[in-house]
Amino acid sequence: MFATLFTLSFALCATAFPVFSNTTTPIILRDSCTPGSVICLSDTIFALCNPGVPLIGQPVAAGMVCFEYQGKFAATANTATSSSSAQPAYTPNSSAMSSTAIATTYTPVLPNRPANSSSVFISYAPTSTASSVSTVVSTTQPASNMSAPASSSTATSSNAASTSQPAATSTAGAAPVSTGTGISYTGDGSNWPGMNSWLSFDQMWGKNVPAMKISCSQFDESNNSDDEISSIKSAIQSVAQSSNIDPRFVLAIMMQESKGCVRVPTTKYSVANPGLLQCYAGQASCNTAIWSSGAMVTPGTAQNPCPSNMITNMITEGVKGTAASSSVGLAPLFATVGKTTAQGFYMTARKYNSGSIPADGNLSEGGSTSSYASDVANRLIGAM
Repeated sequence: MFATLFTLSFALCATAFPVFSNTTTPIILRDSCTPGSVICLSDTIFALCNPGVPLIGQPVAAGMVCFEYQGKFAATANTATSSSSAQPAYTPNSSAMSSTAIATTYTPVLPNRPANSSSVFISYAPTSTASSVSTVVSTTQPASNMSAPASSSTATSSNAASTSQPAATSTAGAAPVSTGTGISYTGDGSNWPGMNSWLSFDQMWGKNVPAMKISCSQFDESNNSDDEISSIKSAIQSVAQSSNIDPRFVLAIMMQESKGCVRVPTTKYSVANPGLLQCYAGQASCNTAIWSSGAMVTPGTAQNPCPSNMITNMITEGVKGTAASSSVGLAPLFATVGKTTAQGFYMTARKYNSGSIPADGNLSEGGSTSSYASDVANRLIGAM
């Protein structure tokens, strides 16, 4: 569903994506990796690359933290007191060193699959001293009854897996569960994927271009041209650089808000939220139509082509803030959360969506799109 329920007058944006709730942890497909290499799904969950075959998350050995540098994946001793302190701060154009991969591996034992079965049960026998893990792999995707505008996701199926984990005792240690696409992270963001687990900007861009090319179909508008998509990329890179904010984060938020459709309608409840980033009380847009609660309430006119300067203005309003409020852009919000690690970006995503962070710090708490920050994390690691 395109719109997000605003419960605060300061609510900042609307999103267009359905959430599937179940109790399983998903399998992620990764095609662009080296066979046998370690892929970090979080600080404590890794998988072994087998291109074209679903990745199954496995826990690293006790006391170890999984991370990646320059496309190489590694595990290292966890000497930090918390996962948030182990994450590097965001520094534009920073470089990192690679190190040796160390991880606990598991040997899959596959029983015969019953005829017409919708699930495959996989038991893992550890080859190290780590305790064994039992995983259930489900190939069933729940049906979506989402109202228009429909999501333009190009995925044709959803695979999920469930891993037995102890109950969380704090918001920081909450275990991830499935939302149908990617891993549903809960808690305050401190134990979510670190920035070293994020894809590079070019990797993220390449992964999302196919969705951008069909993203306007959900609104019955002309899809983006190659020139318009090129203008989006240039705008994100230039505005992010001038605002000193990670362009990967801007791209993730844009895909969460509009899938990159330059002719996305304005969402309006108490306040209009237009443009690629559906920004609070913005002005920049290439479509004057108004949507509310997933349906058009005021017809409008869409510009085709959408001028490159208007595309830049849409990105600028979302990143730097609007004329109505310069404090509601991604960059000023990031400056207020008090953290420059990955957790700071996840906190910013929550504030951009809902206007505030709950007192207990739980980024997945209700009152807005509960999966919003988690979805952004999944986009950053390439799981959505």
